[in-house]
Amino acid sequence: MSVPKVTQPPEGSGPDWPSPFPQLLALRVASVQEAVKRARFALFLCILASCAVLICLWDTYLSWPRDMLFAAANQDLTAQTLHNTLIREAIRTWSDSKIVGINLLGIRVGVNDLASLGTIGVALVVYYFLLCVRRENREIGQLLIDYSREMNRIGYLIYSSICAYLVFNLNKNDDSPITSARGTRAIGMIPFVRSASSSTVLLPTGAIVAIIISDVLSLVLVPNRFTGNWFVSPFRPLGAPMWSRLGPHDKVAVVFLELVAAAAGTAVISMTRKIREYQRATRLVLDDYRHMLDKNGVIPRSDSES
Repeated sequence: MSVPKVTQPPEGSGPDWPSPFPQLLALRVASVQEAVKRARFALFLCILASCAVLICLWDTYLSWPRDMLFAAANQDLTAQTLHNTLIREAIRTWSDSKIVGINLLGIRVGVNDLASLGTIGVALVVYYFLLCVRRENREIGQLLIDYSREMNRIGYLIYSSICAYLVFNLNKNDDSPITSARGTRAIGMIPFVRSASSSTVLLPTGAIVAIIISDVLSLVLVPNRFTGNWFVSPFRPLGAPMWSRLGPHDKVAVVFLELVAAAAGTAVISMTRKIREYQRATRLVLDDYRHMLDKNGVIPRSDSES
């Protein structure tokens, strides 16, 4: 990473600057960029974990291949025909996919444990994301505070080096492509890009809510003409709700697991609110610093809203 060569420290700003001012600036900017990368990676983990849970729920309760199990329930698949062989393989493949192997831990986990293990796992990932966006906000905010009087080329380079690492936390109101080296272009915005970017942090909450709803519906629903076989597990006896078949101890266990999922969901909702608060604060402090630069005529015209 290259930084501008500065022979003199900034006058009247920040703390008592040591003599190697360019090296200090490089370290501060590098720490901010590392914080931004950590927050971006944590968001990727949240999206990955949430999508994995949602895909698993879809495949278990709503997917098209699972209907083959119900369709084949009254069929004789013992005959060695191509059709029967393909159906048996499809059923075996679908059944095997309900057990997920975690090679790192050397264990295998069933999708039936999503209510406990899935929600806790998602909550831990969201907690890590919260810590990362908190550190991102502190690093960016403190750097801009320390250089709040640097309304010159150094301040603009600091601002640009931070924005160059931002991907999901969009802080500018222009999405138009740059088509000219002269710096003149029309300003435009991509529809829904900002709302979609800010809504990605809601995926973990949606995943946990989907887990709880799917579990509850799988306990009370039976095949009918309105919902068909949705949320009905082919591993369970048909004809009566699964809840009515459970014994007292099993019902207590089910209620306990759902309470664990609800507690994890409540924690995720609370952490998500703080995450959005930190993200909004980071956008505000960047907008404020940009306004200060623009007010002092530091920002070039080519970067008016880029």
